[in-house]
Amino acid sequence: MAIAKWTVLKEEFLAQLLNLPFGVPSKNVFRRMLAGLKPEAFQAGFAGWLSSLKEAAQSASGVDQSIMTIDGKTARRSHDRRNGLGAMHAVSV
Repeated sequence: MAIAKWTVLKEEFLAQLLNLPFGVPSKNVFRRMLAGLKPEAFQAGFAGWLSSLKEAAQSASGVDQSIMTIDGKTARRSHDRRNGLGAMHAVSV
């Protein structure tokens, strides 16, 4: 899992920001955490984050109608039909 690999590479940096008495979490911890997300709650949080980015861009630029480019990718064969899980998606703003 890419998140777990990234945390291993950035462990020193993350240790400055977070209390990590047992080191960075393993890929299994990230998998359990991501599997436990409620889609509706994630969507609401994501929409709120986009709104905050828009507000920050508007206040910094003085432009009322800012343009944000959003790109999404779906990882092929990342679904798990046996367990009722859809494909994994990545979104970039």
